Amino acid sequence: MARIPVEADLIEQELTAYHEWQEAFLRGDEKCPSLPTPEPTARLPVAIGALAAGALLVLLARLSCRFGLYAVQIWAARNIVDLDRFSLEPASCGLNRAYTRLGLAKLAARDELGAIDCLRKSWHVHPCPHNTSFGLSPALWRALGATSGTTGPRAEYERMAQRFSWHLEWPSPRLTWKDVVRSLATRWS
Repeated sequence: MARIPVEADLIEQELTAYHEWQEAFLRGDEKCPSLPTPEPTARLPVAIGALAAGALLVLLARLSCRFGLYAVQIWAARNIVDLDRFSLEPASCGLNRAYTRLGLAKLAARDELGAIDCLRKSWHVHPCPHNTSFGLSPALWRALGATSGTTGPRAEYERMAQRFSWHLEWPSPRLTWKDVVRSLATRWS
């Protein structure tokens, strides 16, 4: 399993920079503060290959979940986590989703401690436009709600998720297809 890639103090510094930029943008400032510059990423052909491999692994994880093949689901999810280092935005929102997927797979296999470990690791990511706009994934956080002994890790995750999506309600209410259609109909009418 991959190590925790980003330290909490660096995340806090980057979140502050993103929030300052977002506030300046929303105010309509002519000049916005600078954003953190991401570390060099994988070359495009490598990133495309990793994306294709990741897509196949996601498909395998979903199929194995449907058939109750938890060992295969965990193997696929673990490899998705490992592939993150080859993405165009390593250790950011994609890694949060990868750890969420792995934690849900471990929870389905009744490995509660492994799922809690994934929850703890999943927020240790660089802020990016995706996870400061939409926040960290609440799926594993919600799933662990019924598990005893998760109050501390869930509170830690919730605090950081609220820091990521500082201007939004977290966790955001679950949308149904009916809500999406209603929203689109209102927008286009």
